[in-house]
Amino acid sequence: MDMQFELGDVEPKGGGERLIIHISSDHSCYDSDVAKKLHRWSTFTEVFEAWNDEGQQLGEVKIIELEAGLRLAILIGQEYEWPHYVGDSAAITEGLAAIAKQVEAPVTVHISRFGGLHHPEGVWQTIATELERSFVACGVSVTVYDNYLRAIGDGDLDAVKSLVERGIDPSAPVTHTDYGQLPLIQAVRDPRISEHIVRYFVDSGVKWPDSLLEEALVAHRMYGKLDGLVDSLLDAGEERMLSADVLNYTAHIPYAKRLIELGASAVGAPGSTTPLHLAARFGKVPLMQLLIDHGASAAVKDGCGQTPIDYAQSRQNKRNVVFLKEQLGIPNRTKKETEAYLEGQLLEDARSAVATFGAEHQDEVFYGFVFDCNADEGGGVLFCFAPAAEADASEASAPAKDPKELCWQPGDWKYQGFEEREYYLDGTKPAKFLEIACRALVRMEQEDAFACVRRTFTFDTLVIDHDEQPSQARRRMNRVRKKVLGASAKSPRKAR
Repeated sequence: MDMQFELGDVEPKGGGERLIIHISSDHSCYDSDVAKKLHRWSTFTEVFEAWNDEGQQLGEVKIIELEAGLRLAILIGQEYEWPHYVGDSAAITEGLAAIAKQVEAPVTVHISRFGGLHHPEGVWQTIATELERSFVACGVSVTVYDNYLRAIGDGDLDAVKSLVERGIDPSAPVTHTDYGQLPLIQAVRDPRISEHIVRYFVDSGVKWPDSLLEEALVAHRMYGKLDGLVDSLLDAGEERMLSADVLNYTAHIPYAKRLIELGASAVGAPGSTTPLHLAARFGKVPLMQLLIDHGASAAVKDGCGQTPIDYAQSRQNKRNVVFLKEQLGIPNRTKKETEAYLEGQLLEDARSAVATFGAEHQDEVFYGFVFDCNADEGGGVLFCFAPAAEADASEASAPAKDPKELCWQPGDWKYQGFEEREYYLDGTKPAKFLEIACRALVRMEQEDAFACVRRTFTFDTLVIDHDEQPSQARRRMNRVRKKVLGASAKSPRKAR
């Protein structure tokens, strides 16, 4: 009887008497609570309950002591787990022999060969020899399962070579995985462990997938490795590898220059994370200057309204922040100066907008004015007025709801965003910006800046963030009024 080989993971489901052996030195397992508890627990029931959410108990249990502090949890006739560190060939031989003494044919043995084991030289041959002697020779069927991607992830070149020799195509996706991953891409993603496997694949003539350049650039940026592969890919200059955002994947200036020479765009797609965004976060000033020299804009925004300056500030990269501000003509201000500047700009812009709006809508009456903000998406503010007629219609259509909540949804207002402004927050937190906007609005109330607009007796003002409940916004507004005006602070409608 010969051993059978299958590609994939051992499936521990199904009936019948079968023995599942996992030989693993996976550090996530070795360092887990389960592995640590094996040192002090004497019954497998407790160990198994830690593994199994349902707390199943499956038969007789034994713990076998092995060399080098190795312990083996055995569940007779159902499932055997070896979740601990594999010390050496002698320990493996002894462990397999100990298991063999516990079972008899017709038990079927399933063993995971490349499932997290960092194989020292010759270890698999030791395992195979012992399997032959302890099981196969005694009429026990043995099926060996090989997890190709784990072998690559473990840096096990011998395992990878053996799989290729058995006819597995290293250029084809590994179809037994959920994602159909490519072996070469898997090796490139962590060259600290598998750089020698990358070399083996490349030297073997494995087909280069379209995403290989991007993956290699990321690995070089993160780990400082695979420069030889990147150079080879750039020398080849295949257009299929130059994706629209390929420059997003490197912070290395020589590579960025070569990519631009090959036709890569330094600008990036509108509304997306551009090369300049990532250069601001990960790179240095010369890289940003290179991108700007080739058309990138320091004012560009991603899909969330964030600019390269926001990216630089997220990493507290002061040099990049100063450089980008210089590109945009933004003065370098202290935190307090920035807050005062934002408040002054909001006040000035809102005064002007309200005055113009009032002159154009003298025949309408309004019950509210709102700063509708996107505080966490770049400092956008919509100026909004609510006609009194809309409040009457809202209350009539849904009388069961709180009219205050119903009427203070600026997204439903006729004059939502009659003017719009964008403010560079310069590191100001969203919550602080909303407070600053409240202060500006309180100052407008005190100046009677809304005198140019016809208002109801209950006219009120509010600063509301997108998707925020009006009641929450109202509490913040009242808190700021009290802070600015003192304990006697009142809303505009009560002040008249």
